[in-house]
Amino acid sequence: MAAPPPLAAPFKPKDAELFSVISAFDAAYAAYNANQAGMERYWTLKYIEQQGLQELEATVFKEGLARADTLPLVLPVLGTGDLPRGSRVRLKLGEIDLITLDVAGSVLERLDAEAVAPASEEDDSEEETVAGPIAIAVDVSDTPEEESAAAAGAASPSP
Repeated sequence: MAAPPPLAAPFKPKDAELFSVISAFDAAYAAYNANQAGMERYWTLKYIEQQGLQELEATVFKEGLARADTLPLVLPVLGTGDLPRGSRVRLKLGEIDLITLDVAGSVLERLDAEAVAPASEEDDSEEETVAGPIAIAVDVSDTPEEESAAAAGAASPSP
């Protein structure tokens, strides 16, 4: 029995086409990840709204930011400037904006006497921090007359 012929790699080392495929994959992955993060934040805020939660327990992990202990939520918090990383606090939540996916909090009280910093730096580098409003792009340059003319032009068959 003869050995199978050697397989040739579809791309040469450092091939521009290979890098474009990798770049396109990374862009698609980043878009899906951003969409997933947005949906998760929306439904977390919707849950808070539906349950009527006014306060949350959270852990400070960066100056001005805290991670809720019981929900997948990172939010900007007033009053954390002098608190060390790892401090547990009780937050009063502000108004929830489901359009911009924004909610802020303020420190009501510190729950621990001294904060114990986590052993690893994983919390900051593992995932992208989503803590604040999102940007929404809206094209307001079209007038209703232009939109109806464009729709009428698209509906009529062209010869």
